[in-house]
Amino acid sequence: MIRLLLIDDEQPIREGIRARLTHAGFAFDEVFEASDGLEALALMQDHPFDIVLSDIRMPKLGGLELLREMKRRSMTARTILFSGHADFTYAREAITLGVVDYLLKPVSETELSEAMRKAIAAVKTEQHTSKRNGADGPAAAACRAAASGDGPQRDY
Repeated sequence: MIRLLLIDDEQPIREGIRARLTHAGFAFDEVFEASDGLEALALMQDHPFDIVLSDIRMPKLGGLELLREMKRRSMTARTILFSGHADFTYAREAITLGVVDYLLKPVSETELSEAMRKAIAAVKTEQHTSKRNGADGPAAAACRAAASGDGPQRDY
């Protein structure tokens, strides 16, 4: 089961990325959308995601700030960042924060597909390892953290 969160402040961009993923043959169990990092964090509190695709520059909370906050909160989603700005500083920080890939807009279907395959492979490897160890990915990790009092409290 793979859950995807797509984040961009422009609805047409989100629709275009969704269409490219569908056209390339990717299917996800659930796909959520957010228009900025704050909205994404609110969704992440209730829905552990396996993969996050996020724009870097957005109002309220951008992609890099979101990724830093995810790390601070021990959220383990694989992240692909995209940007309309070819700024090496962004790319370097994204790599330091552990992104799967950093894509420049306009994102081609080929580039998006390659990045998505890498992210899915990492998720499946983690899920396989977790199952061997008696867990079941980010959702199980969130449940364990909530049960132990270490993570955000949720009703499961």
